[in-house]
Amino acid sequence: MNLARITLIVVTVLGLIVCSAVNVSQILGEPVPRAFVIHVLAASIVIYGLALTQLIPFGYALQEPGGWRLVSEGAPTWAKLLARAAIAYAIVNFFLAARTFTTEISMGSPGFERAFTGICLGFHANALEVTLAAHRRALRGLAWGCPNGHALEALHARCPACGAKVIAGEPSKEVHDG
Repeated sequence: MNLARITLIVVTVLGLIVCSAVNVSQILGEPVPRAFVIHVLAASIVIYGLALTQLIPFGYALQEPGGWRLVSEGAPTWAKLLARAAIAYAIVNFFLAARTFTTEISMGSPGFERAFTGICLGFHANALEVTLAAHRRALRGLAWGCPNGHALEALHARCPACGAKVIAGEPSKEVHDG
């Protein structure tokens, strides 16, 4: 097992819980210490950045149409749904909170803090989806491959030889002629 990936999963889940609690407190009008909010925002950015390191092998694929589907391949359905729901919530929450922004947008504005803790929920949920997908693929020892058996020199969304969608979770096979 990859201890770093498991640690990132646990920290991401804790981040989801903390961001949810802070965001709900702000919606209910409960005071949240500003220093705590700043630490939550900073931690969210760091956690998201660490989760994005899972994307390094996807360099070529992410530049292609449909490449993003490879990143979440292997993530449980609930994690995919959570990520989409959290991003949708972050967008709606941002616009609702933006109505309360004062003339000066700063960390002192409750609307500003509410908007950005909501965005952190999206960061954490997306980080959890990407990290769980990578972890599950690694546990199963799965590789990327062309369904027609062509070897891949680099990860692409489609096989460079035949154009078929690359399948996540199947070991690549060497092409045997004859």
